[in-house]
Amino acid sequence: MLAAKFEYECNMRDLTPVVGGGSNATVIHYSRNDQKIEDGDLVLIDVGCELHGYPSSESATELEALLLKEELYDLILQTNKECLKLCKPGANLLDIHHYLVRMLRKGLKEIGICPTSIGHYLGMDVHDSSTVSYECTLEPGVVITIEPGLYIPSSFDGPERF
Repeated sequence: MLAAKFEYECNMRDLTPVVGGGSNATVIHYSRNDQKIEDGDLVLIDVGCELHGYPSSESATELEALLLKEELYDLILQTNKECLKLCKPGANLLDIHHYLVRMLRKGLKEIGICPTSIGHYLGMDVHDSSTVSYECTLEPGVVITIEPGLYIPSSFDGPERF
């Protein structure tokens, strides 16, 4: 339902909306979008749209459920803020990614959850820049996404609170 609502609201969508709840909230490109989301489920929304030929990409996790997992939410929010400060001409995605990994590794050391990549370059299509090296220096006009996240496999055997 959430995926259909987002798709309806966008004049031109660039990618299939991803809306996963519960165990599917940790699947980076969950695409079935057919499950019922239960009260209290963690919900991942990964969406994008196109405006004047340029795509966007944004992912977020439903806040109410994350507040129940305050430790993770605070870590991700702080990581996002710190990584955004590094997004300027002369920087590159690889350096920003390494910074993200250091921050998350420090914050997640005790629970053993592994992070995903910091984000990606954004071209005329959401993932058409996948061959651009993360080591390329950012220049004015270069568009990137900053989407720190934690994707926990359903087989994760960690503390019950997560």
